[in-house]
Formats: sequence, C-alpha cells, structure tokens
Amino acid sequence: MATTVSLPTKLYYIARMIGAFVGSPVSRWSARPALPLTLTPAAFELGNGVTLWHLPVGVVRVREWHRELPRELSEVDDELRLPMMMSNTRITSWLDCTAWLIDHPERCILVDTGESIGFGTSAYFEGVPKTLAKGYPTIIDATASNGNDLTRALAVA
Repeated sequence: MATTVSLPTKLYYIARMIGAFVGSPVSRWSARPALPLTLTPAAFELGNGVTLWHLPVGVVRVREWHRELPRELSEVDDELRLPMMMSNTRITSWLDCTAWLIDHPERCILVDTGESIGFGTSAYFEGVPKTLAKGYPTIIDATASNGNDLTRALAVA
C-alpha cells in the first residue's frame, strides 16, 4: 500500500524536480568513458531450443533514485514517484547498458534496445516532442562506442 505524503512534502519534491531540470542537461554530467570498439554478446542456453543473448550496447548513468528510491520513500503515492526520482541530484557511476534477446524456436523477442553513440544529439531526438528531447537527457546519460550498437550486436547473435 502506498504511503500518503503531506502536501508540503509533495510540493517540496516537485520544486526540487523543477530545479533539477534547470540548466544545460548534458553539461552537468562528467566526461563519458572511453569504450572498447566492440563488446562481445554472450549466449546462455536455457534448454528446449531457447537461448538468452546478453547484448552489451554501451553504458548509461541515471539519477540514483531512478535506480532505487530510499527505503523510507519507496512506498510513496504513484504520482509522487517521478518528482522524487528527479529531485535526486546524485548520479550513479557508469552502468552497463544492455539489450536482451530471447531466441525462441517460434520467434525472437528483443527486450530494450540499448543506446547509441548519438544519444543526446538533436538527431537522436528528431521527431520527438521538444519537452521529452529536453528532459530525457536530464534523467539519463548514455553512450555507445561507434559500431557497438544494437545492429552489430544482433548480427553477432
């Protein structure tokens, strides 16, 4: 059951979230790491002709509360989750950005698509509403090395 939070507390987190969107999004992130030119997909045979493919597709950083809210805040009302998540200014270290492919005899199922080297550029957000194009890079910072993208990983798999 969700914990009910007082109106002043809700307003506090909403104000902090708005503050988190101020400024140039990508400039607040530290330098991106050097990535190997290719990362090797790994196959896990699950039996009955099913293979699970781990497809490394770059790296990603998110706000720490995007990954996991603190225990005392984890049961808040749903409408407050995003403001609380976004109000957190601490960023995780670089995490693997992985796509998963389930290769089943009847069909393949792709879970997530990873990221691309063009993340955060205007071309990346072409055709996307401007609010999303401006806001998304304040939530997530991601990149992949050139040639280490979903197309290459799927070709290897």
